[in-house]
Amino acid sequence: MINNIFDFITLIIIGFLALRGFRRGLIEEAVKLIALGFSTVLSIKYYSVGVSLVKNFFPSAEGVQVVLGFLIVFIVIYLAFYLLGTIVKGLIQMLRLVWLDKTLGLAFGGLKGVVIMCLVIWLISVFPELTIDKQIREKSVLYPVLNRVKTDVTKIFHISDELDNIGNSIRSIFNLEVQKNE
Repeated sequence: MINNIFDFITLIIIGFLALRGFRRGLIEEAVKLIALGFSTVLSIKYYSVGVSLVKNFFPSAEGVQVVLGFLIVFIVIYLAFYLLGTIVKGLIQMLRLVWLDKTLGLAFGGLKGVVIMCLVIWLISVFPELTIDKQIREKSVLYPVLNRVKTDVTKIFHISDELDNIGNSIRSIFNLEVQKNE
């Protein structure tokens, strides 16, 4: 039984992306998932490269610099993966393996939904004043599972400090007190 709106929305997003994965196929979905993952992790690690590109345009707005720097790195990496995926998808069609591509795309689409919901959980945690995180944790069946996945991925890629820095930069845009790293 669905206990709250968060679980309902989570299931809708994961289900929709799984069906879309089936329609688009493994290659396209896998490349997009890998692109989403690598773009996110590399943007967290190297957002400072993007910051160096925009700091002259927003000299006094450090929070805006960080967010724009992150987005620039993310978009460049994502587009590079997208181009690679287009080439590989063409090869799969030439080899007549479309049925296998579509069947395996179902699982990858669902996995992409899980990644997106983990990012949503992280973003919610950036604003503890809203008490949304606590409300979801108390009622949700899926929140603990997604939060565990988020925590494990953060540890595997060693990005806890970088996520804290990005979260604090987002908070500074709204003139909120910086959270202390735990």
